[in-house]
Amino acid sequence: MGYEAVYERTPVDVVEVKELPERVALETRTERSYFAEDNGLFMRLFRYIDANEIAMTVPVEAEPEPGAMRFFVGRNHEGAAPESVEAVEVVAMPARTVASLGMRGGYSQRNFEKGRKVLEGWLADQSEWVAAGEAYAVYWHGPFVPRWLKRAEVHWPVRAAEAGLKTDEP
Repeated sequence: MGYEAVYERTPVDVVEVKELPERVALETRTERSYFAEDNGLFMRLFRYIDANEIAMTVPVEAEPEPGAMRFFVGRNHEGAAPESVEAVEVVAMPARTVASLGMRGGYSQRNFEKGRKVLEGWLADQSEWVAAGEAYAVYWHGPFVPRWLKRAEVHWPVRAAEAGLKTDEP
């Protein structure tokens, strides 16, 4: 892949717990579902990075309800992040721990829900980690890559379970 990767991809059909680094994101939101926007959020962010001469990084993150999408600022802009504008906000993202499922296929609501259910089952079947937020999608390719070539992940923020305690989450 020719773009700077903010973190490593999770292999297809593998669930792993990984630490995501602290980073600066460019974020746009909608009141609608992410999947109802038909790449509108992606194009809004893409126009912003193009106008501000910011290099594209991978992956991008998408929250399903309400819809949100984040691009990450690469190392070439660290310390000099552009300013927020009406449709795009500059957000400092703290480091976080996630359970991650690697997937292949189109960036659809159906595929996201399929991955979310796999992670929900994984969380229920182990006792070391508990959910610490809502699941979201992670996409490694742009909208013009054929769906059978696309790589995605579903992330679920987690925290270490207290010894002997398991919550009812997710």
